[in-house]
Amino acid sequence: MPTGIYQHKPFSEETRKKLSLAHMGFIHSLEAKKKMRLAHQGMKKPWVKGWQKGNTPWNKGKKGLYKLSEETKQKLSLINIGRKHSEETKKKISEAHKKIGIPWRLGQKHSEETKMKMSLAQKGEKNHMWGKKLSEESKKKLSEIQKRIQNTPETKEKQHLSHFGKKKPPRSEEHKRKLGEAHKGIKFSDEIRKKMSLARKGHFTSEETKRKIGIAHKGMKHSEESKRKISLAQIHRKPTLKNTSIELKIQRLLEENNINFERHYSILGRPDFFIKPNICIFVDGCYWHKCEKCGFNNKIINEKDARITQELQKQGYSVIRIWEHEINNGQFSGLNQLLN
Repeated sequence: MPTGIYQHKPFSEETRKKLSLAHMGFIHSLEAKKKMRLAHQGMKKPWVKGWQKGNTPWNKGKKGLYKLSEETKQKLSLINIGRKHSEETKKKISEAHKKIGIPWRLGQKHSEETKMKMSLAQKGEKNHMWGKKLSEESKKKLSEIQKRIQNTPETKEKQHLSHFGKKKPPRSEEHKRKLGEAHKGIKFSDEIRKKMSLARKGHFTSEETKRKIGIAHKGMKHSEESKRKISLAQIHRKPTLKNTSIELKIQRLLEENNINFERHYSILGRPDFFIKPNICIFVDGCYWHKCEKCGFNNKIINEKDARITQELQKQGYSVIRIWEHEINNGQFSGLNQLLN
C-alpha cells in the first residue's frame, strides 16, 4: 500500500488514463533498462509486506477487481513481440526455477473445473497457434528438446496409470480427415520402425477390440489405388512360410548341380526359386493349386496361376511350373532342360 502523501489516495480512473496515454509508445533503451535494474537491486520496499510472515497482502480478497482488459492484453502482447532472451538470461531463468521451483503452486493441483476452463481457453480460435504452422527450424528444435528429455521409470508408470481406463471421445470426420492429410507421405526410417515394433511386442489385442475393429471396417471397400499399394506391400514383405517336402527336393537338386538361386524372390507371384537373370520356378502342390490330372478342379485358382505366368512372361521372365506328382514320379521336363 502507498505511504507518505499518497497514503489512502489511490489514482482516479482519469489520472490512470492520462498516465497510460503519456507512456504509450514509450520504450526504454537497453542501457536505461540495465540502469533501472541495477538501481532496484538490493532496494528495500517497506510497502511490500505481502510476503512477510504475519502480514496480509494488499490485494487479498480483491479477486476479479484487477483483471486486465482485452485491449490491455493485446497491448502487452504487441510490446513483447520480437523480444528474445539471450542464452545467458535463459540459463539464469532455468537455474532459478530449478532451485526455487514455483512456491505458490508447489504441491497444489488444479481442480477439474479449473482444468476444464484452461482447456476451453486454449481451444479453437482462442489458441495463440490457431491457423499458424511451425517452421521446419521450430520443428527441429522441438524434436531435439524432446530427445533430451528422459522420463524416469516412476514418471512413465504414473503417465501410464493416468491414462489407464480412460475412454477417449470419438474423433469427428473432419478430425480424421486432417489426421489423414497430416500423415500423408510420411515414411518412417528403419530405426523408428524397429522401435515401434519393440513397443508393440507382447501386446495382444483383446477380443472386444477385435470385434470393434471388425464392425468399424464392415462395408468398407478399398479403392483401386489402395489395392495396388497393398499388393506391392505384400510382394516386398518377407514370407514366413516353411519349406515343403517337394520344395526341399528341388532345392537339393539345384544345389547338387551348383546352381545359385534365391528363395521367394520379391516379384509378382513370389516364385519358390529364382535363378538370375530371369528364371522363375514355381513348385505347385496338387491339392493347393488344384491339379486336374489328380482329380482336382478350381477355375479361380487355375486362372490366377495362369495370369501370373502370363504377366511374368510379358515382363521378360522365363517361367517353369512343376507339379507335385511330377516331382514324386521323378519327371522334371521343364527343369531338365535348365539343368542340361
